[in-house]
This record gives sequence, C-alpha cells and structure tokens, in this order.
Amino acid sequence: VLLIASVVADATRDDSRGPERRTTSRAAEATRPGTLSSAWYCAEGTSVRDGRADEMIVIANASSNSIDALITALPGLGQAPVLKRVSVQARGHIRVPVSEMVRTGDPGVIVEIFGGDASVEHEIFGPGDFAVGPCASTVSKQWYFPAGTTAKDTRQYLAIFNPFGEDAVVDLAFATDEGLKRPEALTGLVIPARSRATVRVHAHVRRQDHVATFVAARTGRVVAEQSNLFEGGGRRGVSLTLGAIAPAETWTFAESLIAPGVSQEISILNPSDSEAEVNFETHLDGDEVIEPETLTIGARSAVTVNLGDKVRQGLGHFVVVRSMSNKVVAAQTVYSSSPAPHSGVAMYLGASLPARRWLFASGRSEAGRDEWIVGANPSARMAKVAITVLAAGQLLVPAGFEALTIGADGRGNFRLGDALQRAEIPLIVCSDRPIFVTRGLYGGGISLGYGVPMADGPDGACLAQ
Repeated sequence: VLLIASVVADATRDDSRGPERRTTSRAAEATRPGTLSSAWYCAEGTSVRDGRADEMIVIANASSNSIDALITALPGLGQAPVLKRVSVQARGHIRVPVSEMVRTGDPGVIVEIFGGDASVEHEIFGPGDFAVGPCASTVSKQWYFPAGTTAKDTRQYLAIFNPFGEDAVVDLAFATDEGLKRPEALTGLVIPARSRATVRVHAHVRRQDHVATFVAARTGRVVAEQSNLFEGGGRRGVSLTLGAIAPAETWTFAESLIAPGVSQEISILNPSDSEAEVNFETHLDGDEVIEPETLTIGARSAVTVNLGDKVRQGLGHFVVVRSMSNKVVAAQTVYSSSPAPHSGVAMYLGASLPARRWLFASGRSEAGRDEWIVGANPSARMAKVAITVLAAGQLLVPAGFEALTIGADGRGNFRLGDALQRAEIPLIVCSDRPIFVTRGLYGGGISLGYGVPMADGPDGACLAQ
C-alpha cells in the first residue's frame, strides 16, 4: 500500500515550477535502459460503452527482463483514481482496455514503467475506423497541432490532461483560413487538478477547412492530444494526434503514396510572431526529381500542401519540410476511401530527428488486416535495417526480413503480411544509421504514424539481436 501511494504521489506531483528540459520537439521517447521509473500520459480516449473513441492501453517491453507497470486512471470530477498493477514479460507486451478500470467519457491515464526499454501507445476506436499513437512521455507548457478541420460532417476534439495536484490554466488559439481565432470561452480555461478536459473545437471554430491549434499553459504543465471524427462528405474515420512540444527546423514524412481513392496533405504551422520561409522537398522513388519549393508562412498561421498536386499517382515518395528562418511544426493527413482497398483517416505529426531504433507497441497482420513498415534514409549511404518482433519472451525475425537495406536518400517498404500472420505484432525497427520509420495499419480502418524512438545502443547492436 505504501509503495502504491508513493508511486501515485510521484506520478501526479506538480513539478511545473521546475526548469524546462526540452531537447526535442517530440513528446514521446522510449524509456532508457537503467531508468528506475518513468511516467507516460495518455490524454485522448473514452471508456464508456460505445463511446466516440474507446481507448486501449498497449505497453511494450523491449528489454531482456520483465518489468512492472502501474496504470492509474483518473476519472476527474473529484473521484478517486483507480489503480491497476501489471507485469510485462521480457520481449513482450500487454493490452489493457481503459473501460475495465473506469467508465467515463474523459479519462486521463498515467502509466508508470519500472525499468527501461519500454514504451506506451494507445488505440482509440471510432465508427468504422481506429487510430494508434504513442502516449506522451513528457508534459509541457506549450503544445502545437498543425493539422485539423471543422469542415461540414467533421468534429474536432482537443483533450487536455492535467496529471498534477494543482489546477492548470491554459489559453487556446486557432490558425484558420480566416486568420487567427481566440475564442473567449477558451481563454483562461481551467483544467482541474488530476483531471482531463475535452474541448469541442468544432463548437467554437465553426466550418473551417483547416484548423491549426496552439495550447499555452499560463500555470502548470499539461498533456494535449487531438482527435477528429469524419462522418460524411466522402470522408469517414477517426484520427489521433499527439502534439509537438516545440517547433523544429526540419520535419520528415517517410510514407507517402497517392493512389486512387487516397489523398494526402502536409500542414505546416508557423508559431512565431514573424514570417517563416520553408523549403518543401519531395524525394521520389526512382530517378524522377521534383525541385524544392519555397513557401512563405505568415506569423502565427499555417499552410496546407496537397501532395496530389505535386506527385503523380502510384509514385512513392517521402517529404522533408525544412525551415530557412523561424522554426515550424508539420503534420500529415491521409484520407482513404473507395476505390482504395481500405477506408479511414490518419493524421499524425512528422519526425524532426531520425533514430537508429524505433519501438512500436501495437501492430497486426492477419486475415483482412495488413501492416507495413516504411523507412526513409536521409543519409548519403545505404542503411542496413532489421525488423524484430517481440514474440512473448523471444525476438522473432520474420522470414525474408533478415537482411534489409534502404538506399541512400531513399525509402524501404516492408509488408509484414508477406512473412507472418499474427493478431498482435509489437516490434523494433533498427538500423546501422539514423533513419525515419513509420507504421501503417490497414483493415477495419487505417492508422499511420511514427513509432517511439529508442536510445542508441552500440554500433550494429540492434542488427545482432
């Protein structure tokens, strides 16, 4: 009892007056080996019967030892937290429906991991679609969401989670096609201690095709996630986006393919008070070349680039957004509908830094469901790549995946269904040089996004696993 009380106190202590420690724009990084404990924060999701975004917590353990985890569900409204202690076997994972712990429309979830080489993702399920993404491994005073929409037949939600023991006060602003909007009701918004608030953005910023969001905490620090529900107009599905905690000079999107029924956009947000110039670089598969385009983005505003206007159908590519002045934030949106084989929507933040190891807690490849791993190699030399499945205590290398490579300034596309059929596929992707890696899940909807970067090991260690 004393141990659990101490863990909850640590996980919910308000340390917002401490120094900011921002070394990256990403809000999620894998627990490092040797770490005694670390907290993960899952903001968006519901845990009521047939909710708009029913939530599942997924914990992956990439280490050679079992680890313990404490899951704390905060129902809010002054209700007591609900605790669940679990063990995750070495090279394994577990799945915990939040509805098994609490029944509420606005749960805030903290997962404290005891040990290293682990990550936490969550899945949300909406009508006819699903979305998967990492929970946050940090809190912040600032959050940025470059992409979003409140167009007809679309609802946009912003979940703001305050896991600490004192109230937080936040201001929200939105960059739209009609300029910057600051709804009075969302200025000085109080997020009570140890609770989550869900903002219905579509009720305050109506009928805007493009909505970028700023979250700024006056007091305290919070975690923010965004979801969109698409319910008509040829677009149906649910998306999940963990925001950025800082702008960056460069954003990369490893996976991009325009196909019949599939459209893709890159949204770029300039959060500064002066104009930003960015180079929009499209790196094509094969020998074709598209010259970089320079975009000017006004102060505290956003632009959206339709990739279908730049790249012909069927030609794979990856995209780099490179700021030439003020730092920016960028996200990708993918819409898929008939005649594409799978329907749904995905919206996710780009990656500002490559890594040699990426951990994916969730995955699947079985009848009617498919999983693709896509890597982009930004270097001038070929990258050797290994994909290793965490198979209930063992490391499994799928047949045919023993010696993968990605060419210099190129991409690699790897379909897991060609090698194995499993209902659950937590995995590590590692390389002998830093690369960008995304996971695409298809069937019953679509989900696309980056994994969680892991700390570097010795040169080539991941390939030897």
